[in-house]
Amino acid sequence: MSTQVTITLPDEVYQRAERFAHLANRDVASVLTDSILLSTPPVREEVLTLSPVDKPGYRQGGTHQELLLSRPSTGKHYDYR
Repeated sequence: MSTQVTITLPDEVYQRAERFAHLANRDVASVLTDSILLSTPPVREEVLTLSPVDKPGYRQGGTHQELLLSRPSTGKHYDYR
């Protein structure tokens, strides 16, 4: 089963995906799908009952990179699967 989604991407992001798709002989949609799949960690369904992160200075809807940079480095690795 698939869900159709419409997103607006910055031109540079789309162009990067388009160039990669051309080099890999793939369509842009499959490149973007794989990019999302590989950049989002698996999260168990029961985690949805937890409250979202609420930190001073945290902007809800931040990018993945912003979230990574905003979390404290504890030297510990957590597996949320």
